[in-house]
Formats: sequence, structure tokens, C-alpha cells
Amino acid sequence: MKAHEAAQLVEASELFDARWYIERYPDVKAVNINPAAHYCKYGWQMLRDPSSQFSTAGYLAKHEDIKREGMNPLLHYLRFGKKEGRAIVSSHEQGIGNKLKEVKTTSALAKVHASPNKNSEGVVKQLAETQALLEHYYIRCQELEFQKLDHKQTPKMESL
Repeated sequence: MKAHEAAQLVEASELFDARWYIERYPDVKAVNINPAAHYCKYGWQMLRDPSSQFSTAGYLAKHEDIKREGMNPLLHYLRFGKKEGRAIVSSHEQGIGNKLKEVKTTSALAKVHASPNKNSEGVVKQLAETQALLEHYYIRCQELEFQKLDHKQTPKMESL
């Protein structure tokens, strides 16, 4: 299956939510790539979920044969798995992704606000700055990874 056909199949699926994908993975918006194309080319390999209804890691964990073959789990499910009666897992059930980051940040802020003192404002400011730096670092790592993947997949021009 060609890359654009795969992206079209994913995009048309009820198990792909472009808005959700961009909100959950802001680096996709930052690199200005079609969300479905991103998922097909990079996202599934990074164990990213295409929507809250489908867990990439969950599908691979349930179906070791798909994992061994190195197949895109959502494409497999759409093309074959649904007809075969294979089970899927929602991303909520799998419990992976950015939720951990949100919970840790929220918990830290709640602790600061629960027992305010003269250092509370400084701690909140430091947490916000750290969060921003981590997000910047994460996006930059993704950009570098995309460049690396593109470089590997781009055929080299032979000299004439």
C-alpha cells in the first residue's frame, strides 16, 4: 500500500481523530504535517495513539504477530484485523501517553497551593519554566528524529 493511500484510509477511519491527535501531540502541528500522514509514517512507530478509541501499544501488546511483523497496527486493524475479529484497546484503557505529564504537573501545583508560603510563587514559576523547556526539548527531538527518518528513507542520488 502506498503512503498516500495508507494516510487516506487512516484519515477516513472512525478510529482516527485529527484534532485529538494534534492536541495530544503538539509537535505534529509544529512540523506542519498532515496528522494522518504523520501517524502512518512516524506516529505508530512512536507508539502514539491515533485517537482515544485506539491504543497503538495496546493493539501490539494483544497481537504479538503484528508486532513481530512490524506492521502499522491501525492499518492492520482497518485492512484485516476487524474482519478477523481482533480486539482493540482504547488509549484510556491502555493508560499511556501525555496523561502522566499532566497528572504530575497538576499534583505538584496542588501541593504548592495546598500549603502556600513565600516560596510558592517561585515554585510555580519554576515548574512552568521547566515544563516549557521540556516541551521545547521534546519537539526538537522529534524534529531531529523526523530528519533522521527522512534521510534514511530518501534514496541517494547517484552521480552521473
